[in-house]
Amino acid sequence: MQIKGKVIAKVERDLRRYPDWIVRLQAQGLGIPSSPINAGLRGGSSCVEMGYDIEEEIRCKVFVIESVYDRLSPTAKELVEQRYYRDYSRDDVMKNLGISKHRFYYLRGVAIESFARGLGYIV
Repeated sequence: MQIKGKVIAKVERDLRRYPDWIVRLQAQGLGIPSSPINAGLRGGSSCVEMGYDIEEEIRCKVFVIESVYDRLSPTAKELVEQRYYRDYSRDDVMKNLGISKHRFYYLRGVAIESFARGLGYIV
């Protein structure tokens, strides 16, 4: 399946944020922004309601990312770990895994498609 660039960007953004989301969920209760505007949020909901909604969305995305990650091949797992969680360059990941550029993009494509389906970005 050919995935559009916007979908790839959304999945990659979520994967890069995943390590910080884990920390956020483990440190719950340390506070919320003083106002929704300062947090970059708008709307009629209270700050507490928005905070809860954000936490719930993060919890759902973390669950999906972990579930999909567990189903990936060992090489694809390592690619995701290095590229998105540790922010290694593509060339460093290829070198560390001993794979070609073609293999890198194949594994990345399979992983991105799986995450995109799980996260509801594609059907």
